[in-house]
Amino acid sequence: MQLFRASAANKLPATDVDCAAKLSAIFNTNAFEMEGSVEGVSEGLSGVCILASRINHSCLPCANHRYNAKQKTYAIYASRDIEVDEEITIAYVPPTQSREVRRADLRKSYGFDCMCKACDLSTGFGKQSARNRAKIEELQAGLKASRKPGVRRSGEVEPLRRVLGLLEEERLGGGYEAERYVPSSFSSKDSVTDSADSRVELAVALKDNDELPQAVAEMEIAVELMGYNYGKDTVYFAKIQENLEGLRRASVERR
Repeated sequence: MQLFRASAANKLPATDVDCAAKLSAIFNTNAFEMEGSVEGVSEGLSGVCILASRINHSCLPCANHRYNAKQKTYAIYASRDIEVDEEITIAYVPPTQSREVRRADLRKSYGFDCMCKACDLSTGFGKQSARNRAKIEELQAGLKASRKPGVRRSGEVEPLRRVLGLLEEERLGGGYEAERYVPSSFSSKDSVTDSADSRVELAVALKDNDELPQAVAEMEIAVELMGYNYGKDTVYFAKIQENLEGLRRASVERR
């Protein structure tokens, strides 16, 4: 893993500006953002990885990627069973966005048009995938619009179950950037983008609906997914584990 600081480019001689611009462009299309502190610097870090940066994009990824600040390593985790001879791919953009948004983001940031199975509208699979992900976006938007501070979320149970069903149909059940949405307590975030996070949100809704055993069951699945896809030594896993223990205590106290 190599680290890059944008300020370094400002120290180059004028004759090297073109070279710096080219190197910067290459770096920006291959680097991963690094969270946490590295070499005493806690912000503004990105890294190019010898192997991970060579992994291609797919809107049907079979792997997740995550920086582990404790180990100072960048890890690739399988998000589902990988077939023999299947290429290992990750998602450069949130795969639950609509086809149009995904392709526009990829074109702008990476300079290519995605041709994966989910983007190919010439097939029945691609057309159904487009419908599924449009429905996911619609359900997410409805959930976001309905949420108000201090209001119980018991009415979200069925919409969240529909989201989970669609994610599984799209083979996105393993998780994608769930740490962006895992609450440190039971205060919700705005988006639900993957199976692990959707199950956290469903557990919250079931808790508000006084269905604590079911809430615990959903949170246990979320913890398993998070540990499998992002590692049990990450801060995200610790947060979601705390949520599970809190639900378990509440369930025992209710008996």
